[in-house]
Amino acid sequence: MKVHSDTATQFRRFWGTGSIAGIKLPDFNDNYVFTSKKTEISDSEYKKKIISQAQQDFAAGRFQNESQRFNQLMKQFVSEVSPDRQGIITAGFKEVKARKINVRRSIDVLILLLEGKLDNWRTLIEH
Repeated sequence: MKVHSDTATQFRRFWGTGSIAGIKLPDFNDNYVFTSKKTEISDSEYKKKIISQAQQDFAAGRFQNESQRFNQLMKQFVSEVSPDRQGIITAGFKEVKARKINVRRSIDVLILLLEGKLDNWRTLIEH
């Protein structure tokens, strides 16, 4: 049995290409950035799709996140009940822009929360 360990997923950057007020927005199309998106698919239809995909992946020797289609199904399923992170984050950044707030340290905290690490942690200590 093959055990899959994808440490690259843990240390990836989730930033997209857009920005507001110089603050990079997350990539809401990324498989691991969940935001509210409703579909007309029922739970029983999801179950059928997930089982079918699992059978295809097993036959191909892939396990969960090794399969792009699995990742898409997972994101679609979870996004049905996720909060509207895209709306919340975008509105927050627009408010920062409107108030012209200096957000250097706040964004460092946001990076820490989303990515689990800081590249410039020494600058936080020095200031």
